[in-house]
Amino acid sequence: MNEQRKVDWTAAFQLAARAGPRELVRALVTATEYERATAIEKFDAMLARQRAECDEIFAQQQAEFEQRYAALEHELLAKIDNELGPVITALRRELAAANAELARLRAAQPAH
Repeated sequence: MNEQRKVDWTAAFQLAARAGPRELVRALVTATEYERATAIEKFDAMLARQRAECDEIFAQQQAEFEQRYAALEHELLAKIDNELGPVITALRRELAAANAELARLRAAQPAH
């Protein structure tokens, strides 16, 4: 938005007052509508700038969060592999041994 200058309505009001009360009222209404529209434009522009700034900050924080999340996830998975990997391997061996023992016992049972 182009920055609009403040309008000096003095001359318009003076001319309108000389033309009569109706013209003065019209000049006042015109001035009020113009100032209202100008204020709305300024507010909308300010709001758009603030929204853009908030969106930019949010996007930056989101990217930082995702980067930190990925790093923590990688760190946690590495820790699990390092600390629980041997335990999981041992449990798998024990499970395989138990399954082999069950298979051996089933094979040794007489058929009915």
